[in-house]
Amino acid sequence: MLEPERPSKFYKYVNPDVGKLILRSRRMRWSSPKLFNDDYDCFYSIAPKFDMDAVLKKVMKLMAEKITQEEDPVFHPNAPSASFLRFFRLGFKGRSAQDVEKILSGEGDTKEYLKNFRALCDEVEEQWKNERNDLRILCVCEDYRNQLLWTKYADHHQGIALELEAKRELDSALLAAVEVEYTEDPPALATEEEWIAACIGLAPLPTGSEVWRRQVFTKSKDWEHENEWRVITKKRSDETLAYANCEFLPSELTAVYFGCNISDQDKAEMCSLLQGDLSHVRLFQAKQNPQKPELEFSPLR
Repeated sequence: MLEPERPSKFYKYVNPDVGKLILRSRRMRWSSPKLFNDDYDCFYSIAPKFDMDAVLKKVMKLMAEKITQEEDPVFHPNAPSASFLRFFRLGFKGRSAQDVEKILSGEGDTKEYLKNFRALCDEVEEQWKNERNDLRILCVCEDYRNQLLWTKYADHHQGIALELEAKRELDSALLAAVEVEYTEDPPALATEEEWIAACIGLAPLPTGSEVWRRQVFTKSKDWEHENEWRVITKKRSDETLAYANCEFLPSELTAVYFGCNISDQDKAEMCSLLQGDLSHVRLFQAKQNPQKPELEFSPLR
């Protein structure tokens, strides 16, 4: 199976002071989610986003069909309801699906079993709350021409965009970058379809790692213009701050794009830092296209 196409180069927009700090220290900031500028980022509730009581009726009907069907159903080995359904198949052998549905609908234990999903959501959410601030996330994007990002993160075009290459021979951290998914539906422990599938034995509920992935790599469509990718690691035991400044290899930095409004002084200081083991880095100067609302980049070296 072919791997999905992914960028080999990523971009980080920063203001001039941060740019100089990165070039001087050869380090880049990986932040805890609590420092992000989107208050919902990694902080969505994973509670059900559907009407549990309404879906419960549908589940009862589908469970009754599974319990009474002639051929033995194939249950997923990790589905939480598989043993429950096998037990009822023995107990209700020869009964109609309609009869079984009525019995299940009146069974307090059955309803309680299904509604325990809410309690599971609360438990997983509490665990996520305890873990999320220990994440350290490097946020990058796939385009150096994004004017909104130049304005927002590069101090109104006064900063720079750093071009970083994910190199296999260097085992670059960027090889682990995952694309952010932008959606109108906030992440949850399980969708309505996933919950139904788990209740009727067709699939397990999403695991802790899948819930973690959804929280970290899902954002509102309002942020879609950022085309963001993320690399994740965990807080080190000796860290006391809400971020880590992690080293990158000089050869991973392949270009620097100077913003339209960068000052001569900031530009000169950064050029002086782009020597020695950074002398291979290509330099470009952004300028406004006088005829179209877009940026042009002229090579400086």
